[in-house]
Amino acid sequence: MSTADGQAVREVLAERARSIARPEAGAEAVESRSLLVVALGRERYGLPVEHVREIRPLDTLARVPGVGDHWLGLTNARGQLVAVLDLARHLGLDGGAGDDPHLVLVESDGLVVGLAVQAVADLSTVAVADIGPLLASSEGAPLLGLTPDLVAILDVPALLADPALVVRDAGE
Repeated sequence: MSTADGQAVREVLAERARSIARPEAGAEAVESRSLLVVALGRERYGLPVEHVREIRPLDTLARVPGVGDHWLGLTNARGQLVAVLDLARHLGLDGGAGDDPHLVLVESDGLVVGLAVQAVADLSTVAVADIGPLLASSEGAPLLGLTPDLVAILDVPALLADPALVVRDAGE
């Protein structure tokens, strides 16, 4: 193959790559949210992935006396002590984190908290336009909305800012 033929082939391949990479006429970029879907009993909740730092089995847990029932204790996460919240119990769901909980470390505004969940179900992407309003029964919960397949999207910053999670000294 001559140099001219090789150049022509490269040009044709480059043009094909450009045409494939071009969005179709009239197609618009759809704004979407990526969610880590976790199971809490029969319910499924989505955690926006921008707040998820790590997922792992919840193995070692140090109990802390005098804290609310929704706090399971402390765990070591890569050399950092992290408080672990039983997400199901905090949301008022039956069953708590279950017998074999998983730990999802979430972060917001520099605060890292471990969420004990029954299972990590899926990684999902949903169009923002498809996120529906909350049901009347879920008002007051730190939720952003519902996906078409009824996954409740947790508002992680609101969850971590919940005053009910603050552990106060017995003298306060």
